[in-house]
Amino acid sequence: MVGDLLTLLCITWGWHGNRLGKMMDRNFSSRAYSLPVFGAVAIGAILGLPALAGEDATFAETRARVQNIYETSYDNICRGLMANAGETAPQPDIYELTFSYDFEDIVRPYVVYEFPCFQGPYNEGSVYFGVDEYLEISHIQFARPAYDVVRKKDEFEGPVLEINITGFEVTDQIINASFDAQTGTIYSFSKWRGPGDVSSAGKWVFEQGKFILKRFDVDASYDGKRNPWRILGEGEPGDYE
Repeated sequence: MVGDLLTLLCITWGWHGNRLGKMMDRNFSSRAYSLPVFGAVAIGAILGLPALAGEDATFAETRARVQNIYETSYDNICRGLMANAGETAPQPDIYELTFSYDFEDIVRPYVVYEFPCFQGPYNEGSVYFGVDEYLEISHIQFARPAYDVVRKKDEFEGPVLEINITGFEVTDQIINASFDAQTGTIYSFSKWRGPGDVSSAGKWVFEQGKFILKRFDVDASYDGKRNPWRILGEGEPGDYE
């Protein structure tokens, strides 16, 4: 009997291991998976339970935990949470990514939850939470440069002479976010006024389990044109929408 159970366990784990590999090849698109989940699936198969029961239950439980943390953390910060009686809080967009540390060959799953925070006349803010393969939840913070704009004249809208980085800070909100799940890249384009001719923009790429700041552009000219300066990163500033 024990031998039969061990054989079934090996077969089941091998099947789900192949399934995990295929899902990773698809770069994950809409569901959360982890090594503990697949362990539960294998045990469920031995006990005669539906193959996906443990997987679905774990996903739902983790999503509920993330939702609760979001609602608790941003109750009086994100206007979307200030709902009328009977209304539900905003629900997240979910992105599934993979990564490997540079010292290993293992491909690890990582799930990102994107929640809306505020919506203004021309800017929207989003906040993020991440869940790793051990179902541990983290509140994602994003690095960004602090900078000083030097103008030709001592005027708020005077011509720009230079923009100097004075240090770095972190933010928990991405403005007008665009998420490319295929490359694990988040873009931001924050308008300082409606036309978008003055703005700041950034790019963060998911590497080794973290979002790394790759570039940051600032357009502080107030001249009615989009002509940003790249103050961090390589290359020339691109177009932003």
